[in-house]
Amino acid sequence: MINYGLAGRIIAVTGGASGIGLATAHALARDGACVAILDLNADGIAAAVAAIGAAGGTAEGFDVDVRDEASVAAAAAAVAGRLGPVYGLVACAGVSGAAPSADLTLEELNRVLSVNTIGVFLTCQAFGRQMLAHGGGAIVVISSVAGFGGQSARLPYVTSKFAVNGIVKTLAVEWARHNVRVNAVAPTFVDTPMIHAHGARRPAR
Repeated sequence: MINYGLAGRIIAVTGGASGIGLATAHALARDGACVAILDLNADGIAAAVAAIGAAGGTAEGFDVDVRDEASVAAAAAAVAGRLGPVYGLVACAGVSGAAPSADLTLEELNRVLSVNTIGVFLTCQAFGRQMLAHGGGAIVVISSVAGFGGQSARLPYVTSKFAVNGIVKTLAVEWARHNVRVNAVAPTFVDTPMIHAHGARRPAR
């Protein structure tokens, strides 16, 4: 197994209670990182922390609503206070949805953008400030192939991921001189609870 040099590092994972975030948390813990699992789902957080501990890893859970600036700031402070300086962040919290664009409501557009775009910015900003203060770190944002082209009946999600890619590119340019690396991973469809929920809501064609 490849050693990524994360032993003893403090890594925060938003959306860490399920899907890609949970798989990432397990992978980080296997490499020796101390993982801070941030999510809205309290039961999911508890289950993730227990599973990682049972596998011999180290993890602690933190409640956060990535849409809310005060919640994100409090969670970032709590992670640093309880675990120590945060070396890395995986910004994985996200939502999906499907609706024909002609029928799309502003409420639905805001729902997706508030998590996928504003949530990513707030999370990167809060943890990025810590990394800037102690001279380095690494941020990985989970984007999507949807951020590189159009997809029928998925305007909110596609728009959110185009914006995420802009956030990542801008922060990468701005923070590189401070030894803070910012990158994105852009998966296609992955077998996660979100994908199953999206499939159930896919409009008929």
